[in-house]
Amino acid sequence: MAARHRWRIIAILLAAAAILVVAALISHGRAQANQAPLLRQARIIIPDLPPETPSLRLALLSDIHVGNASTPPQRLERVIATVTAAKPDAIVIAGDFVNGDEIGDPAARPELLVKPLSRLKAPLGVFATLGNHDHWTGADAVRSALEKAGIRVLANSAARMGPFVLAGVDDSTSGHAKAGLAFVEAQALGGIPIVVTHAPFTERFIPRPTPLMLHGHTHCGQTVLHLAQWAIYPTELLRGRSYPKAMRCGLGRVRGMVTVASGGIGTSSVPMRFGAPPDWWMITLAPPSADEVKGPRRDPQNASAGGR
Repeated sequence: MAARHRWRIIAILLAAAAILVVAALISHGRAQANQAPLLRQARIIIPDLPPETPSLRLALLSDIHVGNASTPPQRLERVIATVTAAKPDAIVIAGDFVNGDEIGDPAARPELLVKPLSRLKAPLGVFATLGNHDHWTGADAVRSALEKAGIRVLANSAARMGPFVLAGVDDSTSGHAKAGLAFVEAQALGGIPIVVTHAPFTERFIPRPTPLMLHGHTHCGQTVLHLAQWAIYPTELLRGRSYPKAMRCGLGRVRGMVTVASGGIGTSSVPMRFGAPPDWWMITLAPPSADEVKGPRRDPQNASAGGR
Protein backbone atom coordinates (compact mmCIF):
# COMPACT_ATOMS: atom_id res chain seq x y z
CA MET A 1 0.00 0.00 0.00
CA ALA A 2 2.84 2.36 0.85
CA ALA A 3 4.42 1.83 -2.58
CA ARG A 4 1.10 2.40 -4.32
CA HIS A 5 0.57 5.60 -2.33
CA ARG A 6 4.07 6.76 -3.20
CA TRP A 7 3.49 6.19 -6.94
CA ARG A 8 0.16 8.03 -6.71
CA ILE A 9 1.95 11.02 -5.23
CA ILE A 10 4.61 10.86 -7.95
CA ALA A 11 1.91 10.72 -10.64
CA ILE A 12 0.15 13.73 -9.14
CA LEU A 13 3.41 15.68 -8.98
CA LEU A 14 4.26 14.81 -12.59
CA ALA A 15 0.78 15.86 -13.73
CA ALA A 16 1.08 19.13 -11.83
CA ALA A 17 4.51 19.75 -13.36
CA ALA A 18 3.15 19.07 -16.85
CA ILE A 19 0.28 21.49 -16.26
CA LEU A 20 2.72 24.16 -15.08
CA VAL A 21 4.93 23.63 -18.14
CA VAL A 22 1.96 23.91 -20.51
CA ALA A 23 0.71 27.01 -18.69
CA ALA A 24 4.17 28.59 -18.93
CA LEU A 25 4.40 27.82 -22.65
CA ILE A 26 0.97 29.31 -23.28
CA SER A 27 1.86 32.40 -21.28
CA HIS A 28 5.14 32.80 -23.16
CA GLY A 29 3.46 32.29 -26.54
CA ARG A 30 0.74 34.82 -25.74
CA ALA A 31 3.28 37.34 -24.46
CA GLN A 32 5.41 37.03 -27.60
CA ALA A 33 2.37 37.43 -29.84
CA ASN A 34 1.26 40.55 -27.98
CA GLN A 35 4.64 42.24 -27.71
CA ALA A 36 5.42 45.42 -29.61
CA PRO A 37 6.48 44.41 -33.14
CA LEU A 38 10.18 44.55 -33.83
CA LEU A 39 11.36 47.15 -36.31
CA ARG A 40 13.53 45.49 -38.94
CA GLN A 41 15.47 47.59 -41.43
CA ALA A 42 16.99 47.02 -44.83
CA ARG A 43 18.84 49.22 -47.31
CA ILE A 44 18.34 47.98 -50.86
CA ILE A 45 20.30 49.36 -53.79
CA ILE A 46 18.14 49.87 -56.89
CA PRO A 47 20.49 49.95 -59.91
CA ASP A 48 18.12 51.81 -62.22
CA LEU A 49 17.79 54.81 -59.91
CA PRO A 50 20.02 57.70 -61.05
CA PRO A 51 22.75 58.36 -58.45
CA GLU A 52 21.34 61.79 -57.60
CA THR A 53 17.90 60.36 -56.71
CA PRO A 54 16.99 60.79 -53.02
CA SER A 55 16.53 57.57 -51.09
CA LEU A 56 12.94 56.51 -50.41
CA ARG A 57 11.86 55.04 -47.06
CA LEU A 58 9.11 52.47 -47.41
CA ALA A 59 7.30 50.91 -44.43
CA LEU A 60 6.07 47.32 -44.87
CA LEU A 61 3.42 45.80 -42.61
CA SER A 62 1.39 42.63 -43.00
CA ASP A 63 -0.96 40.16 -41.31
CA ILE A 64 -2.72 42.47 -38.89
CA HIS A 65 -5.58 40.00 -38.18
CA VAL A 66 -7.50 42.65 -36.25
CA GLY A 67 -9.86 41.34 -33.57
CA ASN A 68 -7.76 38.30 -32.84
CA ALA A 69 -6.64 38.09 -29.19
CA SER A 70 -3.17 39.12 -30.32
CA THR A 71 -4.38 42.26 -32.13
CA PRO A 72 -7.13 44.10 -30.30
CA PRO A 73 -7.79 47.58 -31.70
CA GLN A 74 -5.81 49.19 -28.85
CA ARG A 75 -2.65 47.28 -29.78
CA LEU A 76 -3.14 48.10 -33.45
CA GLU A 77 -3.38 51.79 -32.59
CA ARG A 78 -0.05 51.60 -30.75
CA VAL A 79 1.57 49.91 -33.74
CA ILE A 80 0.19 52.53 -36.11
CA ALA A 81 1.50 55.32 -33.87
CA THR A 82 4.98 53.77 -34.01
CA VAL A 83 4.90 53.48 -37.80
CA THR A 84 3.70 57.05 -38.38
CA ALA A 85 6.27 58.40 -35.91
CA ALA A 86 8.99 56.90 -38.13
CA LYS A 87 7.79 59.18 -40.98
CA PRO A 88 8.10 56.82 -43.96
CA ASP A 89 7.74 58.22 -47.46
CA ALA A 90 5.26 55.46 -48.35
CA ILE A 91 3.49 52.61 -46.57
CA VAL A 92 2.51 49.18 -47.90
CA ILE A 93 0.36 46.64 -46.05
CA ALA A 94 0.54 43.14 -47.50
CA GLY A 95 -2.81 41.60 -46.65
CA ASP A 96 -4.67 39.55 -44.04
CA PHE A 97 -6.30 42.45 -42.27
CA VAL A 98 -8.90 40.24 -40.58
CA ASN A 99 -9.20 36.79 -39.10
CA GLY A 100 -11.69 34.05 -39.97
CA ASP A 101 -12.09 31.36 -42.61
CA GLU A 102 -15.50 31.83 -44.25
CA ILE A 103 -18.19 34.32 -45.17
CA GLY A 104 -20.04 35.44 -42.07
CA ASP A 105 -17.30 34.24 -39.72
CA PRO A 106 -17.70 36.29 -36.51
CA ALA A 107 -13.90 36.38 -36.17
CA ALA A 108 -13.77 38.82 -39.11
CA ARG A 109 -14.18 42.39 -37.83
CA PRO A 110 -13.19 44.73 -40.68
CA GLU A 111 -14.97 47.66 -39.03
CA LEU A 112 -12.25 47.65 -36.37
CA LEU A 113 -9.69 48.65 -39.01
CA VAL A 114 -11.07 52.03 -39.98
CA LYS A 115 -10.17 54.20 -36.97
CA PRO A 116 -6.57 53.04 -36.40
CA LEU A 117 -5.60 52.68 -40.06
CA SER A 118 -6.99 56.12 -40.93
CA ARG A 119 -4.06 57.52 -38.94
CA LEU A 120 -1.52 56.12 -41.37
CA LYS A 121 -0.09 58.97 -43.41
CA ALA A 122 2.78 59.11 -45.88
CA PRO A 123 3.68 61.68 -48.58
CA LEU A 124 3.69 59.12 -51.41
CA GLY A 125 0.64 57.23 -50.21
CA VAL A 126 -0.59 54.21 -48.26
CA PHE A 127 -1.22 51.06 -50.31
CA ALA A 128 -2.51 47.57 -49.61
CA THR A 129 -3.17 44.20 -51.13
CA LEU A 130 -5.69 41.73 -49.73
CA GLY A 131 -4.86 38.35 -48.18
CA ASN A 132 -6.47 34.94 -48.05
CA HIS A 133 -8.41 35.62 -44.82
CA ASP A 134 -9.73 38.84 -46.34
CA HIS A 135 -11.08 36.94 -49.34
CA TRP A 136 -12.37 33.99 -47.35
CA THR A 137 -14.45 36.21 -45.06
CA GLY A 138 -15.55 38.85 -47.58
CA ALA A 139 -13.17 40.96 -49.64
CA ASP A 140 -15.72 43.71 -50.30
CA ALA A 141 -16.13 44.50 -46.60
CA VAL A 142 -12.38 44.60 -46.02
CA ARG A 143 -11.80 46.72 -49.12
CA SER A 144 -14.53 49.15 -48.01
CA ALA A 145 -12.96 49.52 -44.57
CA LEU A 146 -9.54 50.21 -46.07
CA GLU A 147 -10.90 52.77 -48.49
CA LYS A 148 -12.69 54.52 -45.62
CA ALA A 149 -9.31 54.70 -43.90
CA GLY A 150 -7.82 56.37 -46.98
CA ILE A 151 -5.81 53.35 -48.13
CA ARG A 152 -5.55 52.48 -51.81
CA VAL A 153 -6.18 48.78 -52.46
CA LEU A 154 -4.26 47.23 -55.35
CA ALA A 155 -6.03 44.18 -56.73
CA ASN A 156 -4.08 43.02 -59.78
CA SER A 157 -3.47 46.68 -60.51
CA ALA A 158 -0.69 49.21 -60.17
CA ALA A 159 0.08 52.65 -58.76
CA ARG A 160 2.97 55.09 -59.08
CA MET A 161 5.04 55.73 -55.96
CA GLY A 162 7.62 58.36 -56.78
CA PRO A 163 10.14 56.85 -59.23
CA PHE A 164 8.65 53.39 -58.60
CA VAL A 165 5.50 51.63 -59.68
CA LEU A 166 3.80 49.20 -57.30
CA ALA A 167 2.46 46.11 -59.05
CA GLY A 168 -0.14 44.92 -56.56
CA VAL A 169 -0.87 41.23 -57.17
CA ASP A 170 -3.97 39.89 -55.40
CA ASP A 171 -3.77 36.84 -53.14
CA SER A 172 -2.55 33.64 -54.74
CA THR A 173 -3.57 31.39 -51.82
CA SER A 174 -7.26 32.06 -52.40
CA GLY A 175 -6.92 31.96 -56.19
CA HIS A 176 -7.24 35.68 -56.92
CA ALA A 177 -3.77 36.44 -58.26
CA LYS A 178 -3.56 37.73 -61.84
CA ALA A 179 -0.02 38.98 -62.01
CA GLY A 180 -0.19 39.66 -65.74
CA LEU A 181 -2.88 42.32 -65.28
CA ALA A 182 -0.87 44.07 -62.59
CA PHE A 183 2.26 44.17 -64.73
CA VAL A 184 0.44 45.40 -67.83
CA GLU A 185 -0.85 48.35 -65.84
CA ALA A 186 2.53 48.87 -64.19
CA GLN A 187 4.24 49.01 -67.57
CA ALA A 188 1.72 51.57 -68.79
CA LEU A 189 2.34 53.77 -65.73
CA GLY A 190 6.12 53.57 -66.05
CA GLY A 191 8.60 53.58 -63.21
CA ILE A 192 10.78 50.91 -61.62
CA PRO A 193 8.52 47.96 -60.72
CA ILE A 194 8.09 46.62 -57.19
CA VAL A 195 5.85 43.60 -56.60
CA VAL A 196 3.51 43.79 -53.62
CA THR A 197 1.43 40.77 -52.70
CA HIS A 198 0.22 38.83 -49.68
CA ALA A 199 1.50 35.30 -50.26
CA PRO A 200 4.82 34.85 -52.05
CA PHE A 201 4.66 33.21 -55.46
CA THR A 202 7.26 31.82 -57.77
CA GLU A 203 9.32 34.35 -59.68
CA ARG A 204 8.53 32.79 -63.05
CA PHE A 205 5.38 34.92 -63.15
CA ILE A 206 7.37 38.11 -62.70
CA PRO A 207 8.84 39.86 -65.74
CA ARG A 208 12.47 40.86 -65.52
CA PRO A 209 14.08 43.05 -64.47
CA THR A 210 12.04 43.48 -61.26
CA PRO A 211 14.31 44.33 -58.34
CA LEU A 212 12.01 43.77 -55.36
CA MET A 213 9.05 41.77 -54.00
CA LEU A 214 7.28 42.66 -50.73
CA HIS A 215 4.96 40.18 -49.02
CA GLY A 216 3.70 38.64 -45.78
CA HIS A 217 1.56 35.53 -45.13
CA THR A 218 4.19 33.23 -43.64
CA HIS A 219 4.21 34.93 -40.19
CA CYS A 220 7.89 33.90 -40.29
CA GLY A 221 6.54 30.51 -39.24
CA GLN A 222 4.71 31.89 -36.16
CA THR A 223 5.85 28.76 -34.30
CA VAL A 224 9.46 28.03 -35.13
CA LEU A 225 11.28 25.06 -33.66
CA HIS A 226 15.05 25.07 -34.03
CA LEU A 227 16.15 21.45 -34.10
CA ALA A 228 19.72 20.59 -35.06
CA GLN A 229 19.99 24.09 -36.56
CA TRP A 230 17.10 23.42 -38.93
CA ALA A 231 14.12 25.77 -38.70
CA ILE A 232 10.82 23.93 -38.88
CA TYR A 233 7.70 25.93 -39.65
CA PRO A 234 4.70 23.96 -38.32
CA THR A 235 2.19 26.63 -39.36
CA GLU A 236 3.10 26.32 -43.04
CA LEU A 237 3.51 22.55 -42.87
CA LEU A 238 -0.02 22.21 -41.52
CA ARG A 239 -1.33 24.35 -44.36
CA GLY A 240 0.34 22.01 -46.80
CA ARG A 241 2.36 24.82 -48.31
CA SER A 242 6.04 25.09 -48.96
CA TYR A 243 7.90 28.24 -49.96
CA PRO A 244 11.48 28.70 -51.03
CA LYS A 245 13.65 29.40 -48.01
CA ALA A 246 14.43 32.89 -49.33
CA MET A 247 10.73 33.78 -49.17
CA ARG A 248 9.87 32.43 -45.73
CA CYS A 249 11.07 35.26 -43.55
CA GLY A 250 12.94 38.53 -43.78
CA LEU A 251 15.37 39.51 -46.48
CA GLY A 252 16.03 37.02 -49.28
CA ARG A 253 17.19 36.81 -52.87
CA VAL A 254 15.59 34.90 -55.72
CA ARG A 255 17.35 35.00 -59.11
CA GLY A 256 18.39 38.62 -58.93
CA MET A 257 15.24 39.82 -57.14
CA VAL A 258 15.33 40.87 -53.50
CA THR A 259 12.39 39.59 -51.43
CA VAL A 260 11.23 41.00 -48.10
CA ALA A 261 8.83 38.89 -46.02
CA SER A 262 7.24 40.60 -43.04
CA GLY A 263 6.61 38.37 -40.03
CA GLY A 264 3.35 40.20 -39.49
CA ILE A 265 1.75 42.23 -36.73
CA GLY A 266 -0.82 39.68 -35.53
CA THR A 267 -1.41 35.95 -35.62
CA SER A 268 -3.83 33.63 -37.33
CA SER A 269 -6.27 31.46 -35.36
CA VAL A 270 -4.00 30.58 -32.42
CA PRO A 271 -2.88 33.84 -30.74
CA MET A 272 0.61 32.63 -29.82
CA ARG A 273 4.12 32.90 -31.23
CA PHE A 274 7.28 30.96 -30.48
CA GLY A 275 10.62 31.99 -31.91
CA ALA A 276 8.98 34.27 -34.48
CA PRO A 277 8.17 37.64 -32.91
CA PRO A 278 5.88 40.10 -34.71
CA ASP A 279 7.61 42.67 -36.86
CA TRP A 280 7.37 45.42 -39.43
CA TRP A 281 9.99 46.73 -41.86
CA MET A 282 11.46 50.06 -42.81
CA ILE A 283 13.08 49.60 -46.20
CA THR A 284 15.35 52.25 -47.66
CA LEU A 285 15.40 52.14 -51.46
CA ALA A 286 18.61 53.82 -52.54
CA PRO A 287 20.42 54.56 -55.81
CA PRO A 288 23.87 53.14 -56.43
CA SER A 289 26.75 55.39 -55.50
CA ALA A 290 28.87 56.94 -58.23
CA ASP A 291 31.50 54.27 -57.63
CA GLU A 292 28.92 51.50 -57.95
CA VAL A 293 27.63 52.92 -61.23
CA LYS A 294 31.17 52.98 -62.65
CA GLY A 295 31.91 49.49 -61.37
CA PRO A 296 31.62 46.31 -63.43
CA ARG A 297 28.49 45.06 -61.68
CA ARG A 298 25.09 46.59 -60.98
CA ASP A 299 23.32 44.11 -58.77
CA PRO A 300 19.95 44.71 -57.04
CA GLN A 301 21.02 42.09 -54.50
CA ASN A 302 23.38 44.59 -52.93
CA ALA A 303 21.15 44.74 -49.88
CA SER A 304 21.84 44.87 -46.19
CA ALA A 305 19.38 44.23 -43.40
CA GLY A 306 19.10 44.95 -39.74
CA GLY A 307 17.10 42.86 -37.27
CA ARG A 308 16.28 39.34 -38.31
